[in-house]
Amino acid sequence: MLTAAHAALRPSGGEVMPAMIGNVTQARYEQIVTEWRELMREHTRIQFRMGEWALDLFTDRRSR
Repeated sequence: MLTAAHAALRPSGGEVMPAMIGNVTQARYEQIVTEWRELMREHTRIQFRMGEWALDLFTDRRSR
């Protein structure tokens, strides 16, 4: 877990080190989470569409 102490660490040059979450920077973590959310939305959309097709194929709901 990221703490204020982690975010405040500075290397010897006085530069602020990027906050780390696990083995990645906070910026990279945010990129990963953003892409993951996009993939999950796509996955959900695909599964819903496949369900619609299955209903078309195996039921008579569209013929009424």
